Amino acid sequence: MLIAEPPAPPRAIAIVPIGSALEAQALVVADRLRRAGYAVELGYSGNLGKRLKRASKLNARVAVILGEDELARGAAIIRDLDTGAQEEAPLPSIEERLARFR
Repeated sequence: MLIAEPPAPPRAIAIVPIGSALEAQALVVADRLRRAGYAVELGYSGNLGKRLKRASKLNARVAVILGEDELARGAAIIRDLDTGAQEEAPLPSIEERLARFR
């Protein structure tokens, strides 16, 4: 009773590649985020809707969506799973763009 309740574990970031061709890029992004101290989950099975539902079920905070068009521009979509808002972020600065979700 005298010990404070431990803090909740950080909510994960879900990496969602659209298509099997982008799975290798998803691993690269996941590795970068893990090295930066983020908890990361990868979602490979099913269509985009199923992958996002799985991310919500895991109580992920955000989803980083990797599509072919975004990757051609050197970017990814960051979707806030609490509000549904999304934005495009350049991949070189993805760690900084996700800092507000810690």
